[in-house]
Amino acid sequence: MVWELVLLIIGSYLLGAIPTGYIVTRRLRGVDVREYGSGGIGGANVWYAVSRWAGVLVLFLDMLKGAIPVTIALLVGMPLAWAIAGGLTAIIGHNWSIFLRFRGGRGIGVSLGVLGPLFSWGLLLFFAIMVPFAIIRNIPLGIVLTITAIPFACWAMGGEPTLVYGLGAIALLMLIRRITAGRFPEGTSRREVLIYRLLYDRDVRDRDAWVKRASNDGDRAQ
Repeated sequence: MVWELVLLIIGSYLLGAIPTGYIVTRRLRGVDVREYGSGGIGGANVWYAVSRWAGVLVLFLDMLKGAIPVTIALLVGMPLAWAIAGGLTAIIGHNWSIFLRFRGGRGIGVSLGVLGPLFSWGLLLFFAIMVPFAIIRNIPLGIVLTITAIPFACWAMGGEPTLVYGLGAIALLMLIRRITAGRFPEGTSRREVLIYRLLYDRDVRDRDAWVKRASNDGDRAQ
């Protein structure tokens, strides 16, 4: 049984660590997406820097990276805690990929993939809440509010403690990745930068300036 858990953890990490956004943009355009837009390798930056359909493809592939290990663990009868551990490890692999020198993304797509088989109501809640934030073009704020609210929604719906704690760990990983996303720009207030990162997933207030800038910090990769 212990070896099954070890294999699940290793396999989940390596699957999550596959830099899908980087690979897709290399194949389609022959470019490193980390050098464009926000510098991210996630679906959002691929959407803006390459094409919309490529961004959707990357989001889908990232969700698969999270859904596959959790689904397999549940199908073969592993304990819920093990399935959650596999999902969390996939997110860690994406955020700190061994293939990108332990850099990576925010893990939003992977987290959604993990959420699907664990708490499908949470996945529906995420997309429902994200609609108004997409309309007002403030998706990063919607993401942080929704991801952190999902564990409480699960608790309110009578979810078992193991699942509630697991969903809380997903939110914690996202917050940690945001605030540790690269070096602090020179001449800026660390307090302000941390606030911008937590709420808006960027180092400055102006969204357009952040998205359109040419990134030279690979650690900003999403």
